[in-house]
Amino acid sequence: SITLTMAEPPVDHNVAVESLKAEGNAFHTKGQYKQAYQKYTEAIALDGNNAVLYANRAASSLALKE
Repeated sequence: SITLTMAEPPVDHNVAVESLKAEGNAFHTKGQYKQAYQKYTEAIALDGNNAVLYANRAASSLALKE
């Protein structure tokens, strides 16, 4: 039988995701929720399995509606 495993993304890919997340966090901290939302969306495009990115984007979305 064949067993399929998920390969780890390349290190530079992870660096890009973490960088975008950090930028989003910085925008969110400054109250720039639209920019934060955009950064989290870019990070999600690179890593759609990262639940933290979705949670952070949701927080920015909720903050935009306040």
